[in-house]
Amino acid sequence: MEQKQALKFKIGDWIVHTSYGVGKVLDIVDKDMDGQQETYFKVSTKEIEYWLPVAKADADHIFALRSKGDFNKALKILSEAPKPMLEPQNQYKRLIVERWLDGSLSARAALIRDLHGRDSVKPLSYDEKATYEKAENSFITEWIIVNPSLSKAEARDKLREALAVGIQKRKAALEEVL
Repeated sequence: MEQKQALKFKIGDWIVHTSYGVGKVLDIVDKDMDGQQETYFKVSTKEIEYWLPVAKADADHIFALRSKGDFNKALKILSEAPKPMLEPQNQYKRLIVERWLDGSLSARAALIRDLHGRDSVKPLSYDEKATYEKAENSFITEWIIVNPSLSKAEARDKLREALAVGIQKRKAALEEVL
């Protein structure tokens, strides 16, 4: 069993799991699994509750909430001209998966930006649209927890404004080439 005071997270902390999204630590429980006693964080997200082994809380796919400064940097990434996803379909699908699994805020912002840019040229496939919406919702959910003065609608508007700036930058760059 883990020493409770040496744990990475405590009850009430918000964490980010690359697959499950933003969740709150509700409890820390010792559970008997297959005859082995192990300590778990009980985490609740908007959609599910899951048990995260304390021993795996340092895994690459688990993050503490990012800071307001991290979100300011992410907004700059969102407002950059989107990078074209012109590779063959299997290669850009791999790029989408890699950015999703990276889990960093900068990788997620670039994923949102580039999928949005792609959608402005050619409609996204069902899977691409689902990934875009999941990334956007996760971004907004974490952002409003980090910045409680920001409403969900305001966060969505700011995100969309940054994306619109990026599209304008791409259009301006294309006009310079012509």
